[in-house]
Amino acid sequence: MEIPVVFGKEGHRLVGILHSVDDGERKPGVVLFHGFTGNKIEPHRLFVKIARKLASIGINVLRFDFYGSGDSEGEFIEMTFSGEVEDALVAVDFLREQECVDPSRIGVLGLSMGGGIASYVSGKREDIKSTVLLSAVAELSSLAEGFRTQYPEDKLRAEGFVDYGGWQLGLGFIGELNDIRPVEMIKDFKGPVFIIHGSGDNVVPVAAAYKYYEALKGRAVETRLKVIDGADHTFNSVPWEKEVLGLVSDWFIKTL
Repeated sequence: MEIPVVFGKEGHRLVGILHSVDDGERKPGVVLFHGFTGNKIEPHRLFVKIARKLASIGINVLRFDFYGSGDSEGEFIEMTFSGEVEDALVAVDFLREQECVDPSRIGVLGLSMGGGIASYVSGKREDIKSTVLLSAVAELSSLAEGFRTQYPEDKLRAEGFVDYGGWQLGLGFIGELNDIRPVEMIKDFKGPVFIIHGSGDNVVPVAAAYKYYEALKGRAVETRLKVIDGADHTFNSVPWEKEVLGLVSDWFIKTL
C-alpha cells in the first residue's frame, strides 16, 4: 500500500508517502532522504522506484519532503542542514511507530546532501541498523567558498539570500556550510554501510565516496564501496538505475 502521510509538529508539517507492507507481520523499514533542491520523488522517479522495489520484497519505506521542499510546509529559504537532520530524526521516529514496522530493523538511505543527512542520523542514533549512501556529499565547504566568491559578505547581508538558480538559500544554511562533517559523524556508526557512487559524477566527485570508505573500512562491521562506471550524480540512465535498484534491495535484504 502507498499511503500519503503528514507528520511533525504544527507549522512544521512534513509530507510523505508510506510504502507499507501490511501482511500482519512487522517488517523492516527504510527512510529515504532526498538531496539538495530535491524532493521525495527525485530525478526519473528514482525514489519512487527504490521504495516500490523495497516494498515488493517486504521492506516498508518512508519517503518524504524536508521542510521547505516539495509538498512540506515552510519556505526553502528557511532550510538548513541541521534542520534537515532534525526532520530526518522525526521521520525515523514516525516510521518506527507504524504497526507494520519492526523498530529493531530500521535502515536509512540518502542521496547527495541526503547522504550527508543519513551520515548524521546514523552517527546520532543507535537504532539505525543499516545505511546506504548514494552519491553522498562528504563536505560542503567548497560550496561555501563558491558563494563567498559570488556574494561578498556585504552583498549577502544586504540581500539576505543567495539566488541559486531560483532557489533562495538563506543565511542560516550558508552559515553552517563550513561546519558540516558527515564523514566524521558516521565514523562511530556500528552498523554496515554501503557506499554507491558514479565514476562520472561531476556534482559530488567520486573522491567523496573514497573518503567515506577510508574512514569506515576498519570497523568490525561491513563497509562496502561500489563505483558504477560512467554513472552521473543521480544515475540518469536505465542501466545505471537498474543497477542501483538491485544493489540497494540486495543490501537491505542482507542487512535488515
